Amino acid sequence: MTYFYFLGFFTLCLKMDTSLQQEEIICTAPEIANGEVLGQIQEYKEHQFLEFQCDHLFTRVGARSSKCTKQGVRAEWSPTPLCELIACKLQLPALKGTSFEPAYRSTFQPGDQVTVNCGEKHWIFSHQPVSVVTTCKEDGEWTIRPVCQEVTCSKQGVPHVSWRSRWPQTVKSGETTRYRCETGYRRIDDRDDRATCTQDGWHPNPLCQVKTCPQPGYPNADIVGIDLEEYGYEDQVEFICNNGYEGRFTVTCGDNGWSRYLQCRVKTCPQPGYPNADIVGIDLEEYGYEDQVEFICNNGYEGRFTVTCGDNGWSRYLQCRVKTCPQPGYPNADVVGIDLEEYRYEDQVEFICNNGYEGRFTVTCGDNGWSGYLQCREVLGCGTAPIIADGDLKYARKSNNSHNEMVEYMCQAYYTMEGEPYKTCVNGVWTGHLRCIQPCTVNEDDNRRHNITFKYNGSTYFTHDEIIEFSCTRGIPVGSASLRQRCNSGVIVLPTCQEF
Repeated sequence: MTYFYFLGFFTLCLKMDTSLQQEEIICTAPEIANGEVLGQIQEYKEHQFLEFQCDHLFTRVGARSSKCTKQGVRAEWSPTPLCELIACKLQLPALKGTSFEPAYRSTFQPGDQVTVNCGEKHWIFSHQPVSVVTTCKEDGEWTIRPVCQEVTCSKQGVPHVSWRSRWPQTVKSGETTRYRCETGYRRIDDRDDRATCTQDGWHPNPLCQVKTCPQPGYPNADIVGIDLEEYGYEDQVEFICNNGYEGRFTVTCGDNGWSRYLQCRVKTCPQPGYPNADIVGIDLEEYGYEDQVEFICNNGYEGRFTVTCGDNGWSRYLQCRVKTCPQPGYPNADVVGIDLEEYRYEDQVEFICNNGYEGRFTVTCGDNGWSGYLQCREVLGCGTAPIIADGDLKYARKSNNSHNEMVEYMCQAYYTMEGEPYKTCVNGVWTGHLRCIQPCTVNEDDNRRHNITFKYNGSTYFTHDEIIEFSCTRGIPVGSASLRQRCNSGVIVLPTCQEF
């Protein structure tokens, strides 16, 4: 190693630039044993740093980077860039409680192994054995740090333990401290509340263990699920009562063993009730195990069934079915509206009789099928429509008219229609009241005889119920007749005026 060091230093001095005698300092790239300069730079100015790397299994000597430096009149690299073999170090003499095998070496090459032995009350930190083999790695570090430390126990992170004193946080080997257990846990020895630090950790181990309960058992009940011989603290076990009994309960393992249980009761069933059905016979408020109750469906529903009081209450019942009626059909009649293939209880369907028949009826779906049917009656037609005085048919006259057929009339000019202008053929008879009422006629001769004239432009003819106003041509009105008169079925009373 010393040979390579002096060889490198000698080579470096031979290559120093003679120009250092001048004012500018120039360093040249050196030859480095077991290493090489990085990059293509051959000359460096003062204060520039050299970048280099060492070969495999070699490392740089020193932590500082090499810098081009003026030393008197010469240019030198400071510190000198050198590479040395990688080695792992041991501190000799060993620390208290630590010994090595081999005991005489302090420097080891990668791959070399050393046995580290710890004395009483010491161990390899974080690994806890008293003797380990550690290996020198290629980066100069040990696989396991070769130092024995005094055995200690930490109070932090110990499960289910509450320390009576928080301080100190760590206890040395052989020392004791008092503690208690969290709820649901107990000490292995309930009479001793001291914990001792040992090379294997806290003693006793564990300091606290979970409280347990033995396998539970109760009359007329079985465990739901897996049945264990022992249960942990706060474990829950569910029970279901046997056939003929009712109840379901859960017990919990606690500080004083299993919690109180619920006694299984002899199974009963409450008074049953089902939609659209009534009990046949006596109806009780409560029934015993395996009692049977018969039901019959209400009006509008069909069915009859029996239920039994069992483990899960009343057995499955048969649902009452709504009574239905098939599509109805009757002679000489058709359904009014939508015709369905099936109808529900109390549905109603309206029928109207066909042409040539009279009638309209509604049938209802009931317990015994359809009810309310009325037979369609055959009806007669009518001959020619009758003639009315002072009027005529509005359209052409027919010699034969069907049942319920209508004809329309109209009156002569100035005649007034009384009633609807129609007559209807009903089963061979024309029905409907109407007549044409005669108008009133007033001429000039009548006006002259009564010494009157029309107050407004008038006509000779006035319709029934029309009001006519007169005025005197001379004189004043006399008599009881007013100058304002109404036409009534062709008759009008004319007033009279007289000149004095």
